[in-house]
Amino acid sequence: SWRGRVKGCSVLGMASPTPNAATYAWRLAQLRMEFLNDTPPWEDITATYDFGLASWQISLHTANPYAVSEVSDQTTSETSYTGYGRVAVARNSTEWAYNNSDPANPFIYNVNAIVFGQNTSGSTVNITHVGIGTAASSTGYLAFAMQLESTIALLDDTQFAIAAGALKIWRR
Repeated sequence: SWRGRVKGCSVLGMASPTPNAATYAWRLAQLRMEFLNDTPPWEDITATYDFGLASWQISLHTANPYAVSEVSDQTTSETSYTGYGRVAVARNSTEWAYNNSDPANPFIYNVNAIVFGQNTSGSTVNITHVGIGTAASSTGYLAFAMQLESTIALLDDTQFAIAAGALKIWRR
């Protein structure tokens, strides 16, 4: 299954389309394909992913977007404060890196900080989840949703940022 971390918090994601007993090499190749846009060493997986996707679109959510179904679009429980917009993070080695120091748990992480627009709504917005999807706006496909360990109260005139290296996604 998909697992990950945001700022050191435990997160849950979408079920993996592959067996849980995947080999280390397969898990690492899968992560590299999804985030670094590497060519996979096999043929049968190519129909599953959109290789034309240049960037992942990172989104913020006020509740679990997978609460109703794991087939959610990116607008499900997405925040909408004044100043908010999804942040594009390119699928390449400038924006994502992989760590294979633990052969049982290779993971991908963000190389640079991911900074969202300033909350200028005049009120506090509670952020509970971070999403990774395919569309810069509108519905799109929500590929991953990660729960923060605790709700972040985003005050008026403040920004939400994910520090470099803090968004981690791995396969188990």
